[in-house]
Amino acid sequence: MKNFFKELFWFIVAIILLSIIFSSPRFAEGSEDPSAKISTPSETGIWVRVVDGDTFTLAGESIRIADIDAPELFSPKCDAEKRLAKLAKARLAQLLGNGTGIALERQAKPDRYGRTLATVLVNGAPIGATLVGEGLAAPWGGKRHGWCYSCP
Repeated sequence: MKNFFKELFWFIVAIILLSIIFSSPRFAEGSEDPSAKISTPSETGIWVRVVDGDTFTLAGESIRIADIDAPELFSPKCDAEKRLAKLAKARLAQLLGNGTGIALERQAKPDRYGRTLATVLVNGAPIGATLVGEGLAAPWGGKRHGWCYSCP
């Protein structure tokens, strides 16, 4: 019986340590500049956290903007893509604000990573179109857009 309590103690300690590690912002987000992300409750108590230029969480639900492709923040192919990805993330955070006025037109199936695919409207305006219009995203064409260009 003594061994049982000893093993139980170490099991609980391990669970607590793992929960601390996996819930840390550094583990979830990588080591990018934290100034470009939002994680605040709105007046309605909804939490919004921007992951990158086309992905965010809203009240714990991971959402991928369905109609765009933003530059990759976590696996960029060049420095220009990384810089543009940071701008896209900051702009998405600005567009989403504190989470009020967001409407989602969800698609039937999630993406291959389990994220909800949705057209995202803020106060009735599609934010995907705004990001594309500002050059911070490209229309989704079924595959990843190339963000690295060589100048002549």
